[in-house]
Amino acid sequence: MSNKMLSVKLFGAGDIRIVEEDIPSINDRQMLVRIRAAAVCGTDIRSWRFGRPGFDEKHPLTLGHEVCAEIAEIGSAVSGFEKGMRVAVVPCTGCGTCAICTSGNPHQCRELRACGMNTTGLMSEYALITEAMISQGNVIPLSDKLTDCEAAIVEPLSCVYYGFSMLDAKPGERALVIGAGPIGTMHSMLLHDAGLRVAVSEKDADRRRMAEKNLPFAELFDGSDIKGFTDSFTEGCGFDVAVTACPDPEAQMVVFSLMGFNGRVHFFGGVPKEQQPVPLDTNEIHYKALRIVGSSCSSVYHYRRALAIAESGGVDLSKIVTSEIDKKDAIRAFEMARDLKGLKNVIVF
Repeated sequence: MSNKMLSVKLFGAGDIRIVEEDIPSINDRQMLVRIRAAAVCGTDIRSWRFGRPGFDEKHPLTLGHEVCAEIAEIGSAVSGFEKGMRVAVVPCTGCGTCAICTSGNPHQCRELRACGMNTTGLMSEYALITEAMISQGNVIPLSDKLTDCEAAIVEPLSCVYYGFSMLDAKPGERALVIGAGPIGTMHSMLLHDAGLRVAVSEKDADRRRMAEKNLPFAELFDGSDIKGFTDSFTEGCGFDVAVTACPDPEAQMVVFSLMGFNGRVHFFGGVPKEQQPVPLDTNEIHYKALRIVGSSCSSVYHYRRALAIAESGGVDLSKIVTSEIDKKDAIRAFEMARDLKGLKNVIVF
């Protein structure tokens, strides 16, 4: 093979480029994978818009952390894998030894290494897989039950599953998902698969139309009287579970008033710094005995559970992949994601 590859790199705020660079060399405790598909994430879009600390024109960052890959080379000291094996790559590793890592939460490690965020990402034709990623179980063999593009978005599904696991969701309960982008759609699918009655609120007309097609089990809200909708859907009791799957302070402000007693609320979408602080009515939390949780990223455990759910059909990832774009046109995938065109835009390498 050629010793050159294409990569999508961030050179500063508003500046991403497709560049040619050398394929990395590996040592005997590493592996090289050929990326087959890489999805564009909201985090990638924020990096493009605002840049990332420590990365600039002289120190560009390869973006990307949602991928499906194939093993191209294996170091002599690495066992349990074969060349040509199709694999997932979980993008975050911790130090492996601190109290947080040993509690099973390496994605919260103070020394977190997150591909495409504070260390080299995976949106390249080839990527080096570190010894830590291999030893911590971040390289996972894939079956043939998912396409390359579907397998690439198991990573965001794992983040959704992590949030879902905090909600103590029970069959028959009523759930509200605010936002019908890729994350909100996967939250809705997962809650439905768990036996909950699901309502979805979405302001964007295109995404409402996609939700009508992709979430036939859900009742969609597109009006102005969210409280009246809630009273009707929940028979005046309020929601048991709610997820704010959007970076919208208004959603976080209003959601408490829509909850029933002992309800659980998940703040999934982070709010931009310039829109902080978000004023919240803490009396709603107090008097209704609400539980409020948040989550970011996911662990290898969450990834493996999400993969099992996707492979069993509990969440249909084919509905989330709405465009497949050639690597030479990767910038267009970013533009489509920025403009909220479709759900997941996946770059095919």
